Amino acid sequence: KNVTSNVSSGGKARAVTLLKEQEALAVKALQTIGADYAGVDFLVCNGKTAVGEINIGPFTTYGVYTNIDAGKIFAEHVLSVCSTLSKT
Repeated sequence: KNVTSNVSSGGKARAVTLLKEQEALAVKALQTIGADYAGVDFLVCNGKTAVGEINIGPFTTYGVYTNIDAGKIFAEHVLSVCSTLSKT
């Protein structure tokens, strides 16, 4: 009935190490939408990976599973871009 697997909807999350092909796919997805920063959700089945969605907003639960403060990284990136733009 519903393919939603978000943690907020009862899905399970865990940290994983991406394959090189998955890393390349994530970068390609980011470049395709023209974003500097985004989270790419994958759907993986039988050894095949597809992009499920691309999230450009802050990641509210990401740090719980990775111990990485994505909000801080996002803020630092935005400040860096703003600083660069203000110099031009």
